[in-house]
Amino acid sequence: YERGLAVNSRSVACLCNYGTLQLHRNFPKKALRHFARAIHIEPYNFKALAAYAAVLDDVGKGLKVVERMYMRALQHQPNYVMALNGLGTVAHRLENLAEAEAYYKQALFL
Repeated sequence: YERGLAVNSRSVACLCNYGTLQLHRNFPKKALRHFARAIHIEPYNFKALAAYAAVLDDVGKGLKVVERMYMRALQHQPNYVMALNGLGTVAHRLENLAEAEAYYKQALFL
């Protein structure tokens, strides 16, 4: 990914894939930087927004911030399962079980 970014530092796909790799290597702060750059380049990239939300949650940035990112992803792709599942998890952790159930059902029936 570093070679790819050296050739095209604005490749959103490469930034997202590299962010995912950094997360799997247990470097969440590096992953956040890559996803943030991807979103800066393409603010409406629903995959980058949802992945960013998941990493924000992993590093404990707060459920409201995480929820806002997942909602942004859904604004651009209303049936994106990763964002729906993420919102279900956020709602569950906020003890809003009816809302969590609705998000999970919506994701399940896609």
